[in-house]
Amino acid sequence: MDTRAQITRRFANRVTVDHTLKRQVVSYQGNKDQPGLRWMKYKEGFSRTLVERFIKERKPSSLLDPFSGLGTAPLVAAGHGISATGIEIMPVGVLAASGIAHAANGLDKEDLRDIGNEMVRRISCRKPASRDFAFPHVAITEKAFPKKTEAEIAKAREFVAGIKNPALSGLLNLACMSVLESVSYTRKDG
Repeated sequence: MDTRAQITRRFANRVTVDHTLKRQVVSYQGNKDQPGLRWMKYKEGFSRTLVERFIKERKPSSLLDPFSGLGTAPLVAAGHGISATGIEIMPVGVLAASGIAHAANGLDKEDLRDIGNEMVRRISCRKPASRDFAFPHVAITEKAFPKKTEAEIAKAREFVAGIKNPALSGLLNLACMSVLESVSYTRKDG
């Protein structure tokens, strides 16, 4: 008997199949309509529905997600009044989770609108950004953007770096990062 069969037999009385746990419920796909959680595709992530199901079944007093990705589990748990901690090593996950958390925790919409409008004005002006804010390329991203777009990205990065409010700078940084694919030569429409 192979190892898989041995393990299956050994734990058969502890394993059940739940046919309601389909891809839409378990995976990130379930977050497509969720404010904040839909802002970035993160195919390894869990859905809000799945996290809420586990919270309802287990009624934890705290939650630790050691691979939190975009932070779905800790954000949903916190929304249910549960003390929650997420740990993530990938910078994109940390950025997204902090941006979503800032937006969910009372970020003033008028302040965001005003600072967003200021950033658009900065990007539109003729003054170039400092070379310190050029896009930090890796080999695969070299020449991924038109020169005008490169200049606009640098201006946006410089503007965001000057924002003192971490909630506003974090959310604008996330917004800027999430449009990179759509402004590159690699976008699906060419």
